[in-house]
Amino acid sequence: MRTSILKSLKPDIIVEMLEMAVVFENWKKVMETADILYQCVLISMNIGSIIKR
Repeated sequence: MRTSILKSLKPDIIVEMLEMAVVFENWKKVMETADILYQCVLISMNIGSIIKR
């Protein structure tokens, strides 16, 4: 799945995809998906800090 599509998904869906990748031992997909989830969390934290200002 392309990175741009993954970035549009909700984080809980990305976590499920990450769990499935681990079960199937697809380590490349685990790393890609974990990186996208990390980016989503960073973006949401940045938006939250901007809103609090």
